[in-house]
Amino acid sequence: MKPRLFTAAVSFGVTGGWQSAVRRMPIFLLLLAPMLAVPLPALAQAAGACPLPALAPQLDQIPDRSGAPTYARAKAFSAAAESEAELAGDVEISRADQRLSTSLLQYDLNTKRVRLPAPLRYSDAQLQLQASNGRYGFLEQSGDFYDVRYGFTGSSAQGGADTVHLSEGRRSDLTGIWFTTCAGDQPDWMLSARELELQHDEGVGVARGAKLKLGRVPVLYLPYMTFPIDDRRKSGFLYPSLSTANDNGLEVAVPYYWNIAPQRDATITPRLFSERGLMLGLEYRQLTARSYTTLSTDFLPDDRKLDDQRWRYQADWRMAINPSWFANAQLERVSDNNYFTDFGGNLAQTSRQYLRSQATLSGAGRYWLFTALLDDFQVLDDGVALERQPYKRLPRLAFSLDAPLGRRGFGTTVDAEAVYFERDEGVTGARLDLFPSLTWGSNRAWGFFK
Repeated sequence: MKPRLFTAAVSFGVTGGWQSAVRRMPIFLLLLAPMLAVPLPALAQAAGACPLPALAPQLDQIPDRSGAPTYARAKAFSAAAESEAELAGDVEISRADQRLSTSLLQYDLNTKRVRLPAPLRYSDAQLQLQASNGRYGFLEQSGDFYDVRYGFTGSSAQGGADTVHLSEGRRSDLTGIWFTTCAGDQPDWMLSARELELQHDEGVGVARGAKLKLGRVPVLYLPYMTFPIDDRRKSGFLYPSLSTANDNGLEVAVPYYWNIAPQRDATITPRLFSERGLMLGLEYRQLTARSYTTLSTDFLPDDRKLDDQRWRYQADWRMAINPSWFANAQLERVSDNNYFTDFGGNLAQTSRQYLRSQATLSGAGRYWLFTALLDDFQVLDDGVALERQPYKRLPRLAFSLDAPLGRRGFGTTVDAEAVYFERDEGVTGARLDLFPSLTWGSNRAWGFFK
């Protein structure tokens, strides 16, 4: 709901201490957004309930607030000896897209504390909220707000809290929290928590008594859980997924993220297929000053439908040996031709005809380039004719040279390539291409010749 415009008996721009205070007035209910970092709503989404909203609007939807003037409107304004100011009657504080409206606002100029004893409403390009009353101290960066309700612009997402306490800008404590993406008083699903503690310095949220309801039925209860509230990495469970397929039956995946070190992490994903068994997935990443490595694998020790192992592995390694030499390798293999058909999950994977693995060493100097390559292919489509199957190059060597000879305009160029082509069936063999040349050129004020 957008706040209506008030016909004010008093209208003025906010300056001085007032402007400084209002500019820093917290959008306090944005603190509830980290509730969405809790993976519980994904269960409701997978069960076909109301969809999760896109909370972050596009950048062009948010006006630039930096340097924007702040205005205040009210029917009455009073100040007592430069110590306390009061706005009463249809009060509205605005800056860019931000609007705060209430019937009474009191501000102590000495302590820099604002009191909102009457119901208040706040809105901007992203958020709409209301509270029964509140107070906030700008010096200590602490405050309390009560009976809070909030929603997101352009979305049915809504939530609330009995109390919101902000402490020194470092910690926020909320009680009686609830959230849903469904409209109406009887949502299809709701996430709630008895207490929520947001530790902003540590980038961690702590929820106690978290509960997920589908309709009126509680389906999950977590007495204690922690989750990140910013971009700092933290070990813990990620969003679970729930799906069904004719061949695999019910599939449940619960990934766990392991923050091993600042330059290393891993994601471990158990996937349970009701018709096939338990598959274990692992993704490992490592970054150093000179190299980048990712390893990914899935392993199903006993596929109950095929009575056989099913597996996949993929590796990507890149390294700068020194400023002139670079190496990289990409490897990918699966246990059988039907792996992506059974476990791929999307058309791009199930339609793959072959998998390519390759390793490359390359170097460059002032006048030369060198590349050594090995590549191999695993054909997945039995319908691909032999003559259309790709050749393995074991190896491919390429060299290019473009260098001057002396100082009289002479130079030499060489383009060379040697390849050995290999295939399980059909013609195999080697090929050598060599293109040397001698050049001469002359540059003069009147022109050039080469």
